[in-house]
Amino acid sequence: MVSINERQIHNIANSISNISVKKMHLEREFLSCEGRIETKLMAYMICSAICHQTHDLIKIDENLIGWQYIESVFTNLIKEGDKLLDFNYLMEHSIEEIALYLEQLFPKSNTENVTALDNSIDRASLLKDTVLTLDENNFNNLYDFINKYSENKVIDVKRVYSELGTFKAFSDPYKKKSTLLLKLITQSGLFVLDKNESLEPMMDYHMQRLLLRTGCLTIDDQDLEKKLKGRITMVSDDMIRKTCIEAIKKISLLSNKSIFDLDDIFWSIGRSCCKDKILCEDGVCNKTPCTFSQLTDVKEHSLCIFESCFLGKVDVKLRKYWEPNVETEFY
Repeated sequence: MVSINERQIHNIANSISNISVKKMHLEREFLSCEGRIETKLMAYMICSAICHQTHDLIKIDENLIGWQYIESVFTNLIKEGDKLLDFNYLMEHSIEEIALYLEQLFPKSNTENVTALDNSIDRASLLKDTVLTLDENNFNNLYDFINKYSENKVIDVKRVYSELGTFKAFSDPYKKKSTLLLKLITQSGLFVLDKNESLEPMMDYHMQRLLLRTGCLTIDDQDLEKKLKGRITMVSDDMIRKTCIEAIKKISLLSNKSIFDLDDIFWSIGRSCCKDKILCEDGVCNKTPCTFSQLTDVKEHSLCIFESCFLGKVDVKLRKYWEPNVETEFY
Protein backbone atom coordinates (compact mmCIF):
# COMPACT_ATOMS: atom_id res chain seq x y z
CA MET A 1 0.00 0.00 0.00
CA VAL A 2 2.81 2.41 0.84
CA SER A 3 6.37 2.24 -0.48
CA ILE A 4 9.48 4.38 -0.87
CA ASN A 5 10.45 5.93 -4.20
CA GLU A 6 14.20 5.30 -3.99
CA ARG A 7 15.06 7.53 -6.95
CA GLN A 8 13.17 10.46 -5.49
CA ILE A 9 14.80 9.92 -2.09
CA HIS A 10 18.18 10.40 -3.79
CA ASN A 11 16.94 13.53 -5.59
CA ILE A 12 15.61 15.12 -2.38
CA ALA A 13 18.78 14.21 -0.47
CA ASN A 14 20.92 15.87 -3.15
CA SER A 15 18.79 19.01 -3.14
CA ILE A 16 19.28 19.63 0.60
CA SER A 17 22.87 18.40 1.01
CA ASN A 18 24.24 21.97 0.94
CA ILE A 19 21.60 23.50 3.22
CA SER A 20 22.66 24.31 6.78
CA VAL A 21 20.65 25.27 9.85
CA LYS A 22 21.59 28.76 11.03
CA LYS A 23 23.90 28.99 14.02
CA MET A 24 21.67 31.68 15.50
CA HIS A 25 18.74 29.25 15.43
CA LEU A 26 20.74 26.70 17.41
CA GLU A 27 21.71 29.44 19.85
CA ARG A 28 18.23 30.96 20.24
CA GLU A 29 17.09 32.12 23.65
CA PHE A 30 14.90 29.10 24.35
CA LEU A 31 18.03 26.92 24.34
CA SER A 32 20.60 29.39 25.66
CA CYS A 33 18.76 31.39 28.35
CA GLU A 34 19.98 31.22 31.93
CA GLY A 35 18.20 28.88 34.31
CA ARG A 36 18.70 26.04 36.76
CA ILE A 37 19.36 22.74 34.99
CA GLU A 38 16.34 21.15 36.70
CA THR A 39 14.16 24.08 35.61
CA LYS A 40 15.27 23.92 31.98
CA LEU A 41 14.84 20.15 31.85
CA MET A 42 11.29 20.43 33.21
CA ALA A 43 10.52 23.10 30.62
CA TYR A 44 11.80 20.90 27.80
CA MET A 45 9.91 17.90 29.16
CA ILE A 46 6.65 19.83 29.40
CA CYS A 47 7.07 21.33 25.94
CA SER A 48 7.71 17.91 24.46
CA ALA A 49 4.81 16.31 26.34
CA ILE A 50 2.15 18.84 25.26
CA CYS A 51 3.41 19.42 21.70
CA HIS A 52 0.85 17.65 19.52
CA GLN A 53 -1.91 18.83 17.20
CA THR A 54 -1.19 22.55 17.70
CA HIS A 55 -2.99 23.68 14.53
CA ASP A 56 -5.06 26.28 16.41
CA LEU A 57 -2.41 27.49 18.87
CA ILE A 58 -2.02 31.08 17.67
CA LYS A 59 -1.30 34.42 19.33
CA ILE A 60 -2.52 36.82 16.70
CA ASP A 61 -0.92 40.12 17.71
CA GLU A 62 2.57 38.62 18.08
CA ASN A 63 2.39 36.27 15.07
CA LEU A 64 3.19 33.28 17.27
CA ILE A 65 1.95 29.97 15.91
CA GLY A 66 2.22 26.41 17.22
CA TRP A 67 5.69 25.44 18.36
CA GLN A 68 6.98 29.02 18.20
CA TYR A 69 4.26 30.08 20.63
CA ILE A 70 5.21 27.24 22.98
CA GLU A 71 8.88 28.24 22.84
CA SER A 72 8.09 31.88 23.54
CA VAL A 73 6.00 31.07 26.61
CA PHE A 74 8.45 28.58 28.07
CA THR A 75 11.47 30.79 27.49
CA ASN A 76 9.85 33.32 29.81
CA LEU A 77 8.92 30.60 32.31
CA ILE A 78 12.54 29.40 32.45
CA LYS A 79 13.86 32.92 33.05
CA GLU A 80 11.25 33.52 35.76
CA GLY A 81 11.71 30.12 37.43
CA ASP A 82 7.93 29.71 37.14
CA LYS A 83 5.98 27.37 39.42
CA LEU A 84 4.86 25.22 36.47
CA LEU A 85 8.47 24.10 36.09
CA ASP A 86 8.59 22.91 39.71
CA PHE A 87 8.24 19.15 40.14
CA ASN A 88 6.41 19.62 43.46
CA TYR A 89 3.85 21.99 41.92
CA LEU A 90 2.86 19.39 39.35
CA MET A 91 2.76 16.68 42.02
CA GLU A 92 0.61 18.69 44.42
CA HIS A 93 -1.94 20.19 42.03
CA SER A 94 -4.81 18.50 40.24
CA ILE A 95 -5.05 17.94 36.52
CA GLU A 96 -7.81 20.56 36.38
CA GLU A 97 -5.65 23.16 38.15
CA ILE A 98 -2.68 22.47 35.88
CA ALA A 99 -4.96 22.66 32.83
CA LEU A 100 -6.32 26.05 33.91
CA TYR A 101 -2.82 27.40 34.42
CA LEU A 102 -1.74 26.13 31.00
CA GLU A 103 -4.73 27.87 29.42
CA GLN A 104 -3.80 31.16 31.07
CA LEU A 105 -0.31 30.98 29.61
CA PHE A 106 -1.60 30.87 26.03
CA PRO A 107 -4.07 33.72 25.36
CA LYS A 108 -5.24 34.34 21.79
CA SER A 109 -3.94 37.90 22.07
CA ASN A 110 -2.62 40.39 24.61
CA THR A 111 -6.05 41.98 24.85
CA GLU A 112 -8.24 38.86 24.70
CA ASN A 113 -8.76 36.80 27.84
CA VAL A 114 -9.52 33.64 25.87
CA THR A 115 -7.11 30.72 25.63
CA ALA A 116 -5.68 29.50 22.33
CA LEU A 117 -4.74 26.16 23.89
CA ASP A 118 -7.22 23.39 23.13
CA ASN A 119 -7.49 20.03 24.90
CA SER A 120 -5.88 21.50 28.02
CA ILE A 121 -7.19 18.71 30.27
CA ASP A 122 -5.60 16.06 28.04
CA ARG A 123 -2.30 17.93 27.97
CA ALA A 124 -2.33 18.49 31.74
CA SER A 125 -3.09 14.79 32.23
CA LEU A 126 0.09 13.91 30.33
CA LEU A 127 2.12 16.19 32.61
CA LYS A 128 0.53 14.76 35.74
CA ASP A 129 1.19 11.21 34.59
CA THR A 130 4.83 12.08 33.87
CA VAL A 131 5.60 13.41 37.35
CA LEU A 132 3.67 10.58 39.00
CA THR A 133 5.63 8.02 36.98
CA LEU A 134 8.89 9.73 37.93
CA ASP A 135 7.84 9.69 41.58
CA GLU A 136 6.83 6.03 41.45
CA ASN A 137 10.34 5.25 40.24
CA ASN A 138 11.90 7.30 43.06
CA PHE A 139 12.95 10.28 40.93
CA ASN A 140 12.41 13.73 42.42
CA ASN A 141 13.03 15.51 39.13
CA LEU A 142 13.78 14.90 35.47
CA TYR A 143 17.49 15.59 35.99
CA ASP A 144 17.87 12.52 38.21
CA PHE A 145 16.03 10.42 35.62
CA ILE A 146 18.16 11.53 32.65
CA ASN A 147 21.34 11.37 34.72
CA LYS A 148 20.67 7.73 35.61
CA TYR A 149 20.83 6.80 31.93
CA SER A 150 23.92 8.81 31.13
CA GLU A 151 27.57 8.77 32.06
CA ASN A 152 29.54 12.00 32.34
CA LYS A 153 26.56 13.80 30.74
CA VAL A 154 26.60 11.41 27.75
CA ILE A 155 23.11 9.96 27.25
CA ASP A 156 22.54 6.32 26.40
CA VAL A 157 19.90 7.00 23.74
CA LYS A 158 18.49 3.48 23.52
CA ARG A 159 18.05 3.20 27.28
CA VAL A 160 16.39 6.60 27.54
CA TYR A 161 14.04 5.67 24.70
CA SER A 162 13.17 2.44 26.48
CA GLU A 163 12.52 4.10 29.83
CA LEU A 164 10.59 7.05 28.39
CA GLY A 165 8.31 4.55 26.69
CA THR A 166 6.77 3.79 30.10
CA PHE A 167 5.45 7.37 30.34
CA LYS A 168 2.09 8.02 28.67
CA ALA A 169 3.29 11.29 27.10
CA PHE A 170 6.24 9.50 25.49
CA SER A 171 4.59 6.18 24.62
CA ASP A 172 4.58 6.79 20.85
CA PRO A 173 6.11 3.64 19.34
CA TYR A 174 7.91 5.89 16.82
CA LYS A 175 9.27 8.13 19.61
CA LYS A 176 8.51 11.58 18.19
CA LYS A 177 8.20 13.33 21.57
CA SER A 178 11.10 11.37 23.04
CA THR A 179 13.37 12.51 20.21
CA LEU A 180 12.14 16.09 20.63
CA LEU A 181 13.07 15.96 24.31
CA LEU A 182 16.52 14.59 23.46
CA LYS A 183 16.94 17.31 20.84
CA LEU A 184 16.19 20.08 23.33
CA ILE A 185 18.30 18.81 26.21
CA THR A 186 21.33 18.22 23.98
CA GLN A 187 21.10 21.32 21.76
CA SER A 188 20.85 23.38 24.94
CA GLY A 189 24.16 21.87 26.06
CA LEU A 190 22.78 20.17 29.16
CA PHE A 191 23.74 16.69 27.93
CA VAL A 192 25.26 15.06 24.84
CA LEU A 193 24.28 11.91 22.95
CA ASP A 194 26.25 8.69 22.80
CA LYS A 195 25.29 7.58 19.28
CA ASN A 196 23.35 9.80 16.92
CA GLU A 197 22.59 6.80 14.71
CA SER A 198 20.27 5.53 17.44
CA LEU A 199 17.93 8.51 16.97
CA GLU A 200 14.49 8.06 15.47
CA PRO A 201 13.17 10.83 13.16
CA MET A 202 10.53 13.15 14.63
CA MET A 203 7.71 12.22 12.28
CA ASP A 204 4.97 14.84 12.48
CA TYR A 205 2.21 15.94 10.10
CA HIS A 206 4.28 18.59 8.27
CA MET A 207 6.96 16.07 7.38
CA GLN A 208 4.47 13.42 6.26
CA ARG A 209 2.70 15.90 4.00
CA LEU A 210 5.98 17.00 2.43
CA LEU A 211 7.20 13.46 1.79
CA LEU A 212 3.90 12.59 0.13
CA ARG A 213 3.84 15.68 -2.10
CA THR A 214 7.46 15.40 -3.17
CA GLY A 215 6.84 11.84 -4.30
CA CYS A 216 9.21 10.24 -1.80
CA LEU A 217 6.34 7.90 -0.93
CA THR A 218 4.20 5.98 -3.38
CA ILE A 219 0.61 5.19 -2.41
CA ASP A 220 -0.59 2.07 -4.22
CA ASP A 221 -4.02 1.81 -2.59
CA GLN A 222 -6.88 3.88 -4.08
CA ASP A 223 -8.89 3.99 -0.85
CA LEU A 224 -5.89 5.25 1.13
CA GLU A 225 -5.07 7.79 -1.58
CA LYS A 226 -8.66 9.06 -1.47
CA LYS A 227 -8.54 9.47 2.32
CA LEU A 228 -5.24 11.36 2.21
CA LYS A 229 -6.26 13.73 -0.58
CA GLY A 230 -9.75 14.20 0.83
CA ARG A 231 -8.44 14.80 4.37
CA ILE A 232 -10.80 12.07 5.54
CA THR A 233 -10.43 10.87 9.13
CA MET A 234 -8.39 7.68 9.39
CA VAL A 235 -8.25 5.09 12.17
CA SER A 236 -4.49 4.64 11.91
CA ASP A 237 -1.55 6.39 10.27
CA ASP A 238 0.88 3.62 11.22
CA MET A 239 1.79 2.40 7.74
CA ILE A 240 2.43 5.90 6.35
CA ARG A 241 4.32 7.11 9.40
CA LYS A 242 6.54 4.02 9.47
CA THR A 243 7.41 4.41 5.78
CA CYS A 244 8.06 8.14 6.21
CA ILE A 245 10.52 7.35 8.99
CA GLU A 246 12.36 4.91 6.74
CA ALA A 247 12.48 7.61 4.05
CA ILE A 248 13.97 10.22 6.39
CA LYS A 249 16.61 7.77 7.60
CA LYS A 250 17.65 7.18 3.99
CA ILE A 251 17.68 10.92 3.26
CA SER A 252 19.80 11.50 6.36
CA LEU A 253 22.35 8.92 5.22
CA LEU A 254 22.48 10.18 1.62
CA SER A 255 22.57 13.90 2.45
CA ASN A 256 24.90 13.56 5.44
CA LYS A 257 22.42 15.57 7.49
CA SER A 258 21.62 14.72 11.09
CA ILE A 259 18.13 13.69 12.21
CA PHE A 260 17.92 16.97 14.14
CA ASP A 261 18.87 19.11 11.12
CA LEU A 262 16.44 17.24 8.87
CA ASP A 263 13.70 17.87 11.41
CA ASP A 264 14.33 21.62 11.24
CA ILE A 265 14.60 21.64 7.44
CA PHE A 266 11.57 19.49 6.62
CA TRP A 267 9.40 20.91 9.41
CA SER A 268 10.04 24.48 8.32
CA ILE A 269 9.39 23.74 4.62
CA GLY A 270 6.19 21.82 5.40
CA ARG A 271 5.01 24.50 7.80
CA SER A 272 5.75 27.51 5.58
CA CYS A 273 6.28 26.57 1.94
CA CYS A 274 4.06 23.54 1.37
CA LYS A 275 0.87 23.61 3.40
CA ASP A 276 -2.48 25.14 2.39
CA LYS A 277 -0.54 27.43 0.09
CA ILE A 278 2.07 25.72 -2.06
CA LEU A 279 5.05 27.86 -3.08
CA CYS A 280 5.47 26.31 -6.52
CA GLU A 281 1.78 26.91 -7.27
CA ASP A 282 0.79 30.04 -5.33
CA GLY A 283 4.13 31.85 -5.40
CA VAL A 284 3.95 32.68 -1.68
CA CYS A 285 4.63 30.93 1.63
CA ASN A 286 2.07 30.24 4.35
CA LYS A 287 4.03 32.10 7.03
CA THR A 288 5.47 35.61 7.01
CA PRO A 289 8.36 35.64 7.52
CA CYS A 290 9.00 32.22 5.99
CA THR A 291 10.04 29.74 8.69
CA PHE A 292 12.42 27.98 6.32
CA SER A 293 14.30 31.23 5.63
CA GLN A 294 14.41 31.95 9.36
CA LEU A 295 15.93 28.58 10.27
CA THR A 296 18.36 27.93 7.42
CA ASP A 297 21.07 29.69 5.46
CA VAL A 298 18.73 29.93 2.46
CA LYS A 299 17.73 33.59 2.13
CA GLU A 300 14.28 34.74 1.05
CA HIS A 301 13.25 32.53 -1.80
CA SER A 302 10.65 32.76 -4.54
CA LEU A 303 11.20 29.16 -5.63
CA CYS A 304 10.78 25.96 -3.65
CA ILE A 305 14.06 24.44 -2.52
CA PHE A 306 12.92 21.23 -4.27
CA GLU A 307 12.16 23.10 -7.51
CA SER A 308 14.48 20.97 -9.64
CA CYS A 309 13.09 17.63 -8.44
CA PHE A 310 9.66 18.35 -6.96
CA LEU A 311 7.37 15.81 -8.60
CA GLY A 312 4.39 17.68 -7.19
CA LYS A 313 5.24 20.67 -9.37
CA VAL A 314 4.53 18.78 -12.56
CA ASP A 315 1.91 16.39 -11.15
CA VAL A 316 -1.09 18.25 -9.71
CA LYS A 317 -2.37 14.99 -8.20
CA LEU A 318 0.62 14.87 -5.84
CA ARG A 319 -0.01 18.44 -4.69
CA LYS A 320 -3.41 17.36 -3.41
CA TYR A 321 -1.92 15.05 -0.79
CA TRP A 322 -2.46 15.92 2.86
CA GLU A 323 -1.06 14.29 5.96
CA PRO A 324 -3.08 11.49 7.60
CA ASN A 325 -6.09 12.94 9.42
CA VAL A 326 -5.94 11.09 12.74
CA GLU A 327 -6.72 11.80 16.38
CA THR A 328 -3.41 11.41 18.20
CA GLU A 329 -1.37 12.63 21.15
CA PHE A 330 1.82 11.34 19.55
CA TYR A 331 2.48 14.41 17.34
